[in-house]
Amino acid sequence: MNIVLTGPMGAGKTAVGKMAAEILGMTFADTDAILEQQQGRPVGEMFRIEGEVQFRELESKLILQLSKTDNTVIATGGGAVLRPENMRRLRMNGVIINLTAPTNILLERLKNGPDRPLLAQGKERQAEIRNYLEGRAPYYANTDFRIDTGHLTLQETVEKICAISKLPVIRLCGCIAGSDPEGAIRTATEGGVSMAELRLDLIPSPDIEALVRGCAVPVIATDRKNPENLKKAILAGCEFIDVDIGCAEREEIIDLARKQGCRTIVSLHSESVPDSAPDKGQADFVKIAATLDTTEDFKKLVSLHGHRDDVIIAGMGPLGGLLRVFGPMLGSYLTYCSVGEPTATGQLDLRMMNEIYRGMGLR
Repeated sequence: MNIVLTGPMGAGKTAVGKMAAEILGMTFADTDAILEQQQGRPVGEMFRIEGEVQFRELESKLILQLSKTDNTVIATGGGAVLRPENMRRLRMNGVIINLTAPTNILLERLKNGPDRPLLAQGKERQAEIRNYLEGRAPYYANTDFRIDTGHLTLQETVEKICAISKLPVIRLCGCIAGSDPEGAIRTATEGGVSMAELRLDLIPSPDIEALVRGCAVPVIATDRKNPENLKKAILAGCEFIDVDIGCAEREEIIDLARKQGCRTIVSLHSESVPDSAPDKGQADFVKIAATLDTTEDFKKLVSLHGHRDDVIIAGMGPLGGLLRVFGPMLGSYLTYCSVGEPTATGQLDLRMMNEIYRGMGLR
């Protein structure tokens, strides 16, 4: 698992990341520094000569490479968050930590710093930095944790990152449905989800390619009615597909997904907890969603995952919400929350899940 640092210039990503990597025994990678080394000139010069679009292309290619590493602290450039594909790639194997600071502190830190391409014309005026931060705020909200470095020492910030590295990974998946999936995706991303489930069977006439490619977190495509939509989502580049275990085209869909580098989930939905976990076959994960009426149901469903890391458990019914909160700490690969109307019983909404996890210090 990687640690990915995002945030504006001056937030301290490079200094903090380098020290944290050393303490944690991880590799350190600074995207701006690597690009400068590869291109043989500063980032500001790259902006002036090739332009921002070309620079972002180079940055995205590098992020694709870094996203495939493991045990790496990655300090991203301030604008890396602007491209959805960058964040999707980084989130597949990374915990995202956003570093920020008040405008006046960023201004002071940048005053005598190196060439900053996006502030050159504004001469680092406080108004320019404020506009810059306001414009990027929705993108920086795509994070698991946020640290205000304004009044922290370098050591204190590093200690916070090291503490985060020891916490359980909470993959919070926002379920997208209804007539405004684009709006729901924005709400989910700005609310800090780790991934998004596109319930294509609950979205009227979905533009699958646009929804998948426009999402800034990894996408799980789900359709309980039309397997063809799953195939379209795979070809559009989604990271996961969820296919019902009883689907007649299951093996065909899984085979297509494997060829496209898409991970697969086979799902069992049941009104009672099964006695054993179903065979996932060639899929990467098995999901068991069952109604929980009693504490015995709860215990039985939790026990099904054993010590495996390829099981997703989801509770429905009276005790469903409890399992959705604690599922990741009990072995579930991810947990689901609603964005708007729930897509299953027992789902808690994104705001409530965030409040619970933040209260526990887990997000």
